[in-house]
Amino acid sequence: MLVVVILWVVGRLLHWLAGHLWVVPLTLVPVTAGAVLWQRTRIQQARQHQASARTLQGG
Repeated sequence: MLVVVILWVVGRLLHWLAGHLWVVPLTLVPVTAGAVLWQRTRIQQARQHQASARTLQGG
């Protein structure tokens, strides 16, 4: 029964999105920007970690 309800909700959501296509880019832009910023932060943290590891090793 739960699967039927989930499929119905997904179907209704897709039906609504078909009539409101402007929502897709409006949602994708901030999500993409957030993912890019998150990845940049992770890269910067990894570089800082590598630098501190080199310092501790004396290199």
